[in-house]
Amino acid sequence: MFLGAVKAISIGDARKLASQIYIDVRAGKDPARDKIESQSAAAETFATIVAQYLRAAQQRLRPRSSTEVARHLLKNARPLHPLSAGRLTRRDIAALLVKVAQERGHITSNRLQTAIGGLNTWAIQNGLV
Repeated sequence: MFLGAVKAISIGDARKLASQIYIDVRAGKDPARDKIESQSAAAETFATIVAQYLRAAQQRLRPRSSTEVARHLLKNARPLHPLSAGRLTRRDIAALLVKVAQERGHITSNRLQTAIGGLNTWAIQNGLV
Protein backbone atom coordinates (compact mmCIF):
# COMPACT_ATOMS: atom_id res chain seq x y z
CA MET A 1 0.00 0.00 0.00
CA PHE A 2 1.31 3.43 -0.97
CA LEU A 3 1.03 6.11 1.73
CA GLY A 4 2.27 9.07 -0.34
CA ALA A 5 5.37 11.21 -0.71
CA VAL A 6 7.83 11.23 2.18
CA LYS A 7 7.37 14.94 2.84
CA ALA A 8 3.56 14.79 2.61
CA ILE A 9 3.09 13.90 6.29
CA SER A 10 5.28 13.81 9.37
CA ILE A 11 6.96 10.60 10.54
CA GLY A 12 4.72 10.45 13.61
CA ASP A 13 1.55 10.73 11.51
CA ALA A 14 2.89 8.10 9.08
CA ARG A 15 3.51 5.72 11.98
CA LYS A 16 -0.01 6.31 13.32
CA LEU A 17 -1.46 5.66 9.86
CA ALA A 18 0.64 2.51 9.42
CA SER A 19 -0.42 1.33 12.87
CA GLN A 20 -4.10 1.83 12.04
CA ILE A 21 -3.69 -0.04 8.74
CA TYR A 22 -1.96 -2.89 10.60
CA ILE A 23 -4.84 -3.05 13.11
CA ASP A 24 -7.36 -3.14 10.24
CA VAL A 25 -5.48 -5.96 8.50
CA ARG A 26 -5.26 -7.97 11.73
CA ALA A 27 -9.05 -7.52 12.11
CA GLY A 28 -9.57 -9.10 8.68
CA LYS A 29 -10.08 -5.95 6.63
CA ASP A 30 -8.34 -5.31 3.32
CA PRO A 31 -7.48 -1.60 3.05
CA ALA A 32 -6.07 -1.97 -0.47
CA ARG A 33 -9.28 -3.61 -1.73
CA ASP A 34 -11.37 -0.99 0.05
CA LYS A 35 -9.42 1.76 -1.72
CA ILE A 36 -9.88 0.10 -5.13
CA GLU A 37 -13.61 -0.38 -4.51
CA SER A 38 -14.08 3.23 -3.48
CA GLN A 39 -12.20 4.44 -6.57
CA SER A 40 -14.30 2.26 -8.88
CA ALA A 41 -17.49 3.41 -7.17
CA ALA A 42 -16.46 7.05 -7.64
CA ALA A 43 -15.69 6.39 -11.31
CA GLU A 44 -19.20 5.03 -11.87
CA THR A 45 -21.15 8.21 -12.52
CA PHE A 46 -24.83 8.74 -13.15
CA ALA A 47 -23.97 9.20 -16.85
CA THR A 48 -22.43 5.72 -17.10
CA ILE A 49 -25.49 4.17 -15.44
CA VAL A 50 -27.76 6.11 -17.84
CA ALA A 51 -25.85 4.77 -20.84
CA GLN A 52 -26.15 1.18 -19.62
CA TYR A 53 -29.83 1.63 -18.79
CA LEU A 54 -30.66 3.09 -22.20
CA ARG A 55 -29.01 0.14 -23.96
CA ALA A 56 -31.12 -2.27 -21.87
CA ALA A 57 -34.29 -0.17 -22.20
CA GLN A 58 -34.09 -0.14 -26.00
CA GLN A 59 -34.76 -3.86 -26.02
CA ARG A 60 -37.86 -3.76 -23.81
CA LEU A 61 -39.49 -0.41 -24.63
CA ARG A 62 -41.35 0.65 -27.72
CA PRO A 63 -39.28 2.84 -30.04
CA ARG A 64 -41.06 6.11 -29.19
CA SER A 65 -40.98 5.37 -25.44
CA SER A 66 -37.28 4.59 -25.66
CA THR A 67 -36.66 7.89 -27.45
CA GLU A 68 -38.58 9.86 -24.82
CA VAL A 69 -36.88 8.16 -21.88
CA ALA A 70 -33.50 8.82 -23.51
CA ARG A 71 -34.42 12.48 -24.04
CA HIS A 72 -35.40 12.95 -20.41
CA LEU A 73 -32.33 11.18 -19.03
CA LEU A 74 -29.82 12.68 -21.45
CA LYS A 75 -31.18 16.23 -21.68
CA ASN A 76 -33.24 17.01 -18.59
CA ALA A 77 -31.12 15.00 -16.15
CA ARG A 78 -27.80 16.35 -17.48
CA PRO A 79 -26.93 18.16 -14.20
CA LEU A 80 -26.82 14.74 -12.48
CA HIS A 81 -24.43 13.18 -15.03
CA PRO A 82 -21.10 14.03 -13.34
CA LEU A 83 -22.27 12.88 -9.90
CA SER A 84 -21.18 9.53 -8.50
CA ALA A 85 -24.04 7.06 -8.85
CA GLY A 86 -23.52 5.66 -5.38
CA ARG A 87 -23.63 9.08 -3.73
CA LEU A 88 -26.65 10.47 -5.55
CA THR A 89 -29.25 11.51 -2.99
CA ARG A 90 -32.98 12.11 -3.02
CA ARG A 91 -32.20 15.76 -2.38
CA ASP A 92 -30.16 15.96 -5.62
CA ILE A 93 -33.02 14.46 -7.60
CA ALA A 94 -35.69 16.57 -5.87
CA ALA A 95 -33.74 19.77 -6.56
CA LEU A 96 -33.45 18.81 -10.23
CA LEU A 97 -37.16 18.02 -10.46
CA VAL A 98 -38.08 21.39 -8.94
CA LYS A 99 -35.77 23.17 -11.38
CA VAL A 100 -37.20 21.28 -14.36
CA ALA A 101 -40.76 22.01 -13.20
CA GLN A 102 -39.98 25.72 -13.02
CA GLU A 103 -38.18 25.87 -16.36
CA ARG A 104 -40.04 23.30 -18.48
CA GLY A 105 -43.29 22.58 -16.67
CA HIS A 106 -44.73 20.04 -14.28
CA ILE A 107 -45.48 17.43 -16.93
CA THR A 108 -41.85 17.31 -18.01
CA SER A 109 -40.78 17.10 -14.37
CA ASN A 110 -43.18 14.21 -13.74
CA ARG A 111 -41.94 12.33 -16.80
CA LEU A 112 -38.34 12.91 -15.76
CA GLN A 113 -39.17 11.56 -12.31
CA THR A 114 -40.68 8.46 -13.91
CA ALA A 115 -37.60 7.97 -16.11
CA ILE A 116 -35.23 8.35 -13.14
CA GLY A 117 -37.38 5.96 -11.11
CA GLY A 118 -37.21 3.34 -13.86
CA LEU A 119 -33.46 3.78 -14.12
CA ASN A 120 -33.07 3.50 -10.35
CA THR A 121 -35.17 0.32 -10.17
CA TRP A 122 -33.18 -1.22 -13.03
CA ALA A 123 -29.84 -0.22 -11.43
CA ILE A 124 -30.81 -1.77 -8.09
CA GLN A 125 -32.02 -4.98 -9.75
CA ASN A 126 -28.72 -5.24 -11.59
CA GLY A 127 -26.56 -4.46 -8.53
CA LEU A 128 -25.18 -1.21 -9.88
CA VAL A 129 -26.13 0.92 -6.84
